[in-house]
Amino acid sequence: MSNPYREIFRAPGAKGFSAAGFFARLPIAMAPIGIVAMLSQTHGEYWLAGAVSATFALTNAAAAPQISRLVDRMGQSRVLIPATIISVIAFAALITATNGRPGHCSCPPSSPPPCRAFLP
Repeated sequence: MSNPYREIFRAPGAKGFSAAGFFARLPIAMAPIGIVAMLSQTHGEYWLAGAVSATFALTNAAAAPQISRLVDRMGQSRVLIPATIISVIAFAALITATNGRPGHCSCPPSSPPPCRAFLP
């Protein structure tokens, strides 16, 4: 019995594409765990950590298909570079809000509930 993956990986560029996809998806699985660890350590409240982690997961679930559609229409480099920049800015904002003074948040009062939990 032949291995079906052998035929798939014979296509030019298939191995590189698969390897890049594997490594690119690792942060998707690790970010919620990191968010929970960071917020439970800094604030000692698991409800807050769970709420922020759930917000991340739901946002990712809603945005991923839209990003995929844009990649199909416009190409990887035109979409993934801006998407990566937005992701880095969002994580930097989360880290800044987490490491701020107790009771301080750089988020406006009109932000979603997980961010408002940092407000006094």
